[in-house]
Amino acid sequence: HSCGGLGCLAQFCEELTYRRVHFLPNIEAGRKVANGRDYGMHITCCKGTVTITECSFVGLMDDPINVHSCCVTGVEWLDARTVRCRYMHHQACAFKYWADEGDEITFIERGKMNQFAYATAASYVLEDNEHFKPQDGWVKCTPESAAHWSAIGYLVGQQIHKEKGVAVGLVSCYQGASEIQSWLPKDVLANNPKYNIPLEKRHWDHNSFPVWNKDAVLYEFAFKSLAPFSFSNVLWYQGESNATEAESAVYSDMLTDMIKSWRADLKDPTLPFTVIQIADSDKRMCKGWINIQKAQSIVAQTNDNVTLIQSKDVCETDDIHPKSKTILSKRIADSILAK
Repeated sequence: HSCGGLGCLAQFCEELTYRRVHFLPNIEAGRKVANGRDYGMHITCCKGTVTITECSFVGLMDDPINVHSCCVTGVEWLDARTVRCRYMHHQACAFKYWADEGDEITFIERGKMNQFAYATAASYVLEDNEHFKPQDGWVKCTPESAAHWSAIGYLVGQQIHKEKGVAVGLVSCYQGASEIQSWLPKDVLANNPKYNIPLEKRHWDHNSFPVWNKDAVLYEFAFKSLAPFSFSNVLWYQGESNATEAESAVYSDMLTDMIKSWRADLKDPTLPFTVIQIADSDKRMCKGWINIQKAQSIVAQTNDNVTLIQSKDVCETDDIHPKSKTILSKRIADSILAK
């Protein structure tokens, strides 16, 4: 009745058979969708024959069946038999291997999608896929490096640089589809029983992305690496992954506790926070979503040095990742410059 992400996911499998698999919303519970993300069956980088019989797909938000390989872009010919390639989507970098020895590879002409050559893989080596390393220090903004930054962060920094005429340092500490519990310290979560929300009442992202959506994981492995360095502002743009009724009911308290914790760790009790309110969404304007918007407003009203930036009037409503970010980024930058 409820699939947290991609439904039935198959990767690097052979000779798949699905029989009497039914994706159906729980009508008795008043549900109209069976999947909170994209697909019923997602089949990628598999071999052989896929057989699907006596299955039904009702209430999905996208394709019931999606079968594909993983495409990479050729970057550099190292020699006549070796080519360096690049995963073009950051989430694909989780693949530990792309081709086995003996796999057939097709070369496709960019722009025209013409197949112009074939080859057989002799070996495959996954190179270091970290775009930024601690030893790099500050990385200069170039078309290549900026491609891996937050778009909002880049545009805000660009606007501040334009207005102030000084170098702006941006620190990327974020994770898409993350819940706020992962950014909170363990002791804060443990000392607040109301934050212990049953799994069935948590957002589907909790199960869809278990690597980083565990209590305090991103706090320990991402945020704490920054402490106790000094910052002039924190941009907080999160909320959709807590948009259930149960989580949204305590979201304002969790965000307030997170702000207090981060300020203490960074040894700056007045560190400014800029909270970007999540935009409206045509597909997700449920009670939990609206409550998150209200909670973000409450936090800005009840905490010093916390500014709320409204986004719903300048962002698309048909995509939870609005493509129009320039106006919103200027609004954020203007707010920071006004302090």
